[in-house]
Amino acid sequence: MTPAGPAVWAGVESAHLRVGDRIRDQLAETGHDRRISDLDRLPELGVRAVRYPVLWGRDAGGLRRDATDWTWAAARLERLGALGIDPMVELLHHGFGPPGADPRDPRWPERFGAYAGQVARRFPWVHTWLPINEPLTTARFAGLYGWWWPHRMDMPAFARLLLAQCLAVRAATRAIRAEIPGAVIVVNEDAGAVRGTPEVAGAVRHDDTRRWLAFDLLTGRVVPGHPFWGILAALPGIEPSLVSLAADPASPDVLGLDYYITSDRWLDHRTYAFPAELRGGGHGLEYVDVEAVRVVGVAISGFEHALRTAWDRYHLPLALTEVQLAGGAVDQVAWWQEAWRSALEAQATGVDVRAVTAWGVFGSWDWDSVLRVTGRTWAPGCLSSDGGPAGEALVDAIHGCRHVTAANRDASGWWRRIDRAMHDPTLGRLIVGAG
Repeated sequence: MTPAGPAVWAGVESAHLRVGDRIRDQLAETGHDRRISDLDRLPELGVRAVRYPVLWGRDAGGLRRDATDWTWAAARLERLGALGIDPMVELLHHGFGPPGADPRDPRWPERFGAYAGQVARRFPWVHTWLPINEPLTTARFAGLYGWWWPHRMDMPAFARLLLAQCLAVRAATRAIRAEIPGAVIVVNEDAGAVRGTPEVAGAVRHDDTRRWLAFDLLTGRVVPGHPFWGILAALPGIEPSLVSLAADPASPDVLGLDYYITSDRWLDHRTYAFPAELRGGGHGLEYVDVEAVRVVGVAISGFEHALRTAWDRYHLPLALTEVQLAGGAVDQVAWWQEAWRSALEAQATGVDVRAVTAWGVFGSWDWDSVLRVTGRTWAPGCLSSDGGPAGEALVDAIHGCRHVTAANRDASGWWRRIDRAMHDPTLGRLIVGAG
């Protein structure tokens, strides 16, 4: 790495997926798909690259949902090029493609790979690609928790969705590299740590190891002896995909780590100390699964821990690919600067950190309900027209972050304060009025 530190990237929230009988389309809901002029504001951030969608099966004109609007895509990628900003093209963002494209169909990975090759042929000058956003998170939300289509809640469904996406990433990687030798492939995933009480240590180990499962599959690490080999291989129809990925991986060039305030989880056997709606469990154990930041005595592990853990595990170049926090200006700036300082500190210890990404710069809808409730919660992006003082402060912080060093220690955000907590299991009660 150069002494200048990591690059600054930006990202556009572009989730396009089915939830119940609705299609959630963040590009349409935010209005960004109708405003190419949004892109002209990106230089305000001083960014070098931007995560940008050319999604499989999304027709921006709304006329054919089984088509890709190539005119729309070309206009925007070319505008980015004219602005001197490199597009990092995304091909799926939590969805599974056009109507009739089912990831449980054995032909689905091949179909997606063919689409990736088609996009690469149309835009051979694009250097960086992110084929599928957060494949593990998508598999959890759609196959394990039942929140998104196909709304399943079982391990076989989770495994099939995850393996299908990993096979599709491999197919896309090879199709893109066949058209663009030297193309850089990025795969990103939520990097939150899982901790908990000793009484649920088995569940903690399972969930904390699972967060790396997509990366492990794509780098050929899920082989006999891996903690998840036996679990997955025992499921009907899964072992051939496991064997294929282990024997013939197509490793990404950069691993992207997405880390939010809510990423770190805390598992606690003291269910009596938490609201009834949080009680559940798994692995034959009863426990609650809550945001670690809201529990007395439990701090978030932080960006640097995510970077160091991923580096020690893979020794591949890393990037922080989603840095976003809702709230007031002071906290938004503090979160960005904490990410930036962590990247600098990690670099200083030999970790290859390529970039830090300002996420959701044109806004997003309804992520507090993970898209299950429509039109309830708007989160302005730092470049959206209603960003206000918080957006202006964050723009200044992002643009000026190269003046922030690892030694700079600005005011801490709310996640570092004592009043952050909502649950005190040592007292067996909910803390009323926690901020």
